[in-house]
Amino acid sequence: MTDERCVDQWPCPDTPLGTCVRHRAPGVLVVTVRGELDQITAPQLRHTLMQQLEQSPEHLIVDLSAVSFFSSAGLRALLTARHRAHRDGIGTHLTGVTGHRPVALVFDLTGCAEQFSIHSNVDAAVAAIG
Repeated sequence: MTDERCVDQWPCPDTPLGTCVRHRAPGVLVVTVRGELDQITAPQLRHTLMQQLEQSPEHLIVDLSAVSFFSSAGLRALLTARHRAHRDGIGTHLTGVTGHRPVALVFDLTGCAEQFSIHSNVDAAVAAIG
């Protein structure tokens, strides 16, 4: 069952950040992020992720493959969501990190990759979940 609701956080097509939330499988939420993730837009992502965690999924997958710019503020938003998810027993998974320079560079420089379960794409993450 796939229930897809794409929500652009700002209605203007030139907005720096957009998200799409999908129910990919029972208990699995996928948040796809597109655009620039920086100190201005990171709070919006953090808010979106916290809203999704309120639904108590078994797993949350964040797809970063459409992110064009990724700063440490974006990483902080992800780490905040991961901390909350871990506390609540929710698995957190990332895609769009490996081989995607805007995102991979920050993870490489900070060494934070081991904080997450990282997969090559959303299908691989769903398959790994089982």
